[in-house]
Amino acid sequence: MFSALSTPVLSALYTLGFYLAGQWSDDLRAYAAKLPEAISPALHAASNLVPNLPLFNMRTLAAHGECTSLLHLALASAYALVYCACALSLAAAAFEARDFK
Repeated sequence: MFSALSTPVLSALYTLGFYLAGQWSDDLRAYAAKLPEAISPALHAASNLVPNLPLFNMRTLAAHGECTSLLHLALASAYALVYCACALSLAAAAFEARDFK
């Protein structure tokens, strides 16, 4: 999506930033709860827009010798499908709007 909107270097930086924000989305939500009410809704909205990548992290369960449930796997898979569909739709819209002349 970012490559349809800007240069390759900026696209790589945007993607890296989006990935890092997604890794810290749980921390963003926790931090938003501690901030004043003027800033908290904006940070909470930002944490909902970035991908919830900790949802796919099974390392904590594996470290304790536990297995994930089928419900968790189904919810994570459904979340991934919906998020990918939204991202691909935005990318297609950005690519359509691009002028190659």
